[in-house]
Amino acid sequence: MEIGGPAGAVPAGQMCSMIYGGPQTAHVTGRWRGRLVNEDYRRTNGCEMARWDRMIPVLPAVNRANTTTGATGAAGPGTAGPATAVRPVR
Repeated sequence: MEIGGPAGAVPAGQMCSMIYGGPQTAHVTGRWRGRLVNEDYRRTNGCEMARWDRMIPVLPAVNRANTTTGATGAAGPGTAGPATAVRPVR
């Protein structure tokens, strides 16, 4: 599966649903197609959840029980595992 690239920050003033997606956080650093990446991800509202979901499989999927599965071997509530370096998929 190929992702389209790191999802940028939610624009200031963006209206987002107030749906809490869980305590998971992640900090992604590295390079994507020559561009430096240094982004924080969280699941605090609908916009942040959408950003997170666009980064699967780099970030682990979160199931309805609010536990992570998949990427980087992370598992368990509230963890996205260690910082993940994003590398281009060719």
